[in-house]
Amino acid sequence: MIKLVAIDMDDTVLNNRLEISGRTKAVIRAAVDKGIAVTFATGRMYCSCRRFALELGLDVPLITYNGALIQQAISGAVLFHQPVPITAAAKIIQWAEQHHHYLQVYIGDKVFVSERNDKALWYEKHSSIEVYDVGSLTSFVTAEPTKMLMMLDKLSIESVMEELGEICGSSVNMFRSKPTFLEMVHPQVSKGHSLAYLAKLLRVDRDEVMAIGDGYNDIEMLEYAGLSIAMENANPRVKEQADYITDSNEQDGVAKAIERFILNGNG
Repeated sequence: MIKLVAIDMDDTVLNNRLEISGRTKAVIRAAVDKGIAVTFATGRMYCSCRRFALELGLDVPLITYNGALIQQAISGAVLFHQPVPITAAAKIIQWAEQHHHYLQVYIGDKVFVSERNDKALWYEKHSSIEVYDVGSLTSFVTAEPTKMLMMLDKLSIESVMEELGEICGSSVNMFRSKPTFLEMVHPQVSKGHSLAYLAKLLRVDRDEVMAIGDGYNDIEMLEYAGLSIAMENANPRVKEQADYITDSNEQDGVAKAIERFILNGNG
């Protein structure tokens, strides 16, 4: 019996127009009416995730920043926050500035960059979040960031991960969230870790958890969940971790998975 559902956002519950379809909204609300806790587990900022939760009327803790922050949707109460250690953050900022790589730093649920270039403008449009230009991040960042993100090309992302791994060691957890997104969080942070934390908080057993995702950063969450669902549009590695593959984000795959395993009698 599934009691908790954790759903990734981009390329999972959101279609390619960055919307939750009418069918998916109705199915999620039906699951909630049945007593199921439905939440989002996303790399997005809390403020970006929260508006979709409020649109659906979800009064649940939201897993945001790839698990670095768990915050209640309506009250805004912070239940868990584990930011990047400041020493690791300083090393990453210094390296990015030396090599002229675009870097976003998230502090206090705001995103800061050294300059508002094309990547910053794309991010603003994609997330509907304002990006703040602060000049030198080295001078600006004195508090521990919730998350850090680089936008790179597909050819260089692996070498950047290697080099930063040598510099930071085990003081940061690095992973791809999209083919060109390199995200950095606290070494103990992941969607899987935060989903386990939330399940314990809600007194839900692991085998009563269902997780739905499509990206590299969803793998640990899918590994943790008793029932793991990958989108048809998911990366092949993600599909390998799943118990079931649903339709794509353009074909209401989330709605179909919830209907199959929850609304129609848990499979």
